[in-house]
Amino acid sequence: MESDRSIESADTINFFISQLLAPALSMNKIYFLIFANLLILCTCKVNALPEFAAQEDTNCLTCHFDPDGGGERNKIGKIYEDNGFTFPEDFSIEQTIEEESVDTKIQFSGNVRNAYIKTTEVKSEDPQQPGCVSCHSGFDSFILMKSELRVHAVISERTSVTIANNLGETLDAYGQLKLYKNQLHVKFGKFELPFAIQHKDHNHLLRSGNNIGSNTRDVGIAMTGYVDDFFFNAAVFNGNRQEFETNQHKGFMATIGGRFSNFRFGISHLVDKPEQVVETLTAPFITANFGRLSIEGEYDVRARSRLRTIDSSGVSVEFKYRWSPNFHLASRYESLNVNSDYTNSSSENRFVITSRYKATSEAQFEVFYWYHFGKPDQVIFMSSFYFGGKGG
Repeated sequence: MESDRSIESADTINFFISQLLAPALSMNKIYFLIFANLLILCTCKVNALPEFAAQEDTNCLTCHFDPDGGGERNKIGKIYEDNGFTFPEDFSIEQTIEEESVDTKIQFSGNVRNAYIKTTEVKSEDPQQPGCVSCHSGFDSFILMKSELRVHAVISERTSVTIANNLGETLDAYGQLKLYKNQLHVKFGKFELPFAIQHKDHNHLLRSGNNIGSNTRDVGIAMTGYVDDFFFNAAVFNGNRQEFETNQHKGFMATIGGRFSNFRFGISHLVDKPEQVVETLTAPFITANFGRLSIEGEYDVRARSRLRTIDSSGVSVEFKYRWSPNFHLASRYESLNVNSDYTNSSSENRFVITSRYKATSEAQFEVFYWYHFGKPDQVIFMSSFYFGGKGG
């Protein structure tokens, strides 16, 4: 019996791997992907250091305005980044927070992001143009990706307001309230849902495929909290993940997780249309930091009617290496397998290689190489120019 179970388990694992890697690949591409990953991994000097928040024994709010992390960095976050993701000697977080709260009432920033998309195979029958939702293009093209103005105003010790506008449309607009010291925060308004691992890349396959990426927002209430090495968030929002349907009921999501040594892990669960066709999106995730090397992994399952119908499943694994404070490399494999016509997305697999160079504190250049399995490959050259200031 034990032998039969072992064989059955092995068959299950082999089936899963074969399904994951089912799209046909040329041998040249396979060799290149292996070489690219080995190149990034072999150049690493792996030091057993915890991830940033755990390393400094703090939480995301220390370096970011948003307690869920990501987005604009505050004064401490900018110092941390400029110093190669470490704090200078004799640096005091507490003193800087005090100075920040006294001196800074209003902070503003701007970001202009342009891209040139080069496709390896131009097809006249594929006239698709790139946009904010997808960078896929049927032809070579310049595109303005972002033209963002952001204002963060500290109204009192416990209250702040953030407003951001991108390409003429409201991106973020929310008030934030501290309920208990620096451990519990509530947002009211329009914001990005704090689901699983937050990705800056709005073309991340798992996010764009589920309409929940860095370029999408929802309106509602969200709470974020920290208790020692554990964290959680919860949100109530308008929902309607599918644009072609009208949602008369609210959506709910929650995340719970923790950190241990080098690792940060958790699980996010989103429920939409709870009184109609119940849609769920579940994503266990894990991140790890070993000195200059960071690793992220996530597995998403989208289902209807209490997991009776699996609409899609996807996996994302990413390696990031900070070669220097100004030069970063990354490689990511992502796969989305769609099993029904209920979703707007289609099955897709790709491998993304990214290099990022920070020329100055206000200018950054990136190159993305997309290996599409079954579609033409693409190269994206991207530039970002940003500024910041304070007043009041």
